[in-house]
Amino acid sequence: MVMPFALGAAAAMTLHGPFGPQRTGRTAFVLYVATAFSITAFPVLARIIKDRGLSGTRVGNLAMACAAIGDVTAWCVLVLLVAMAGTGGTPEFVTVVALTRAFGAVMAFITRPLLATYAGRVSGPVLPALISTGVLLASVATRSASTPSSEPSPSAWPCPATDSAPGRKA
Repeated sequence: MVMPFALGAAAAMTLHGPFGPQRTGRTAFVLYVATAFSITAFPVLARIIKDRGLSGTRVGNLAMACAAIGDVTAWCVLVLLVAMAGTGGTPEFVTVVALTRAFGAVMAFITRPLLATYAGRVSGPVLPALISTGVLLASVATRSASTPSSEPSPSAWPCPATDSAPGRKA
């Protein structure tokens, strides 16, 4: 994880000027990109382990466990960095983190047991519809929790393909 993080940080320092969002500081941008670089391609690792005949071996299990722990850690750091970069200050950051923790608790202690109880009872086209509805409701909840009042509209986000970020010359 250290080498991809360092390479991501080096790339981000170079890319911040032309591609970094205007209202996001250099530190947050560099940490975000470096963390994103350090997240492993978990399915690719699983396929490599399977192709090499290491599935079920001590080495294969250790590699998968290490990759899983590294990925979970990196995703948690990424959530904190997005909250840090997208908020206007400490109170909003604390609010976003608290709401994220509450969402995780609801999913773990309410939604998961409900799914375990009722998933076996529902069949046919109803189950995919319920799952899709749940995913959409979860996305609305997480979007609501992570949207500070000062967030710009999507039209203000930079687009490298068109270079249409406000205040930048094409």
